[in-house]
Amino acid sequence: MKAPKIAPIVLGTTLILGMSFAQSDSAMATRQNPSRTEMTGLIADSVCKGRDVFKGRTRSRCARECAGRAGEGYVLVVGRTTYALRGHKAELEKFAGDHATVTGEVTGNTIAVESVSK
Repeated sequence: MKAPKIAPIVLGTTLILGMSFAQSDSAMATRQNPSRTEMTGLIADSVCKGRDVFKGRTRSRCARECAGRAGEGYVLVVGRTTYALRGHKAELEKFAGDHATVTGEVTGNTIAVESVSK
């Protein structure tokens, strides 16, 4: 009669240990690659955000001039959401005012840029 009482305890312990190991592996994978993603949108400056505020200038010229001002930078406009872009300014400048795909780590509404491509 003692054997049937031990079986559920052993089974329960095995399941709990197995689940804890599985969770630790997935947590480790998350830390290694927290939220690396690709997003495609308009590379614009943080002032105008691609809205053609300054008439008579191309979107590209406007974006480069405004992003070059002190304290300003580039953003990625995806639909109605705007992401601040950090890093790789020379690459972003090449695509200023145009649509591009940005790869990087997303934290809130900021992307730490790893690469930019057409």
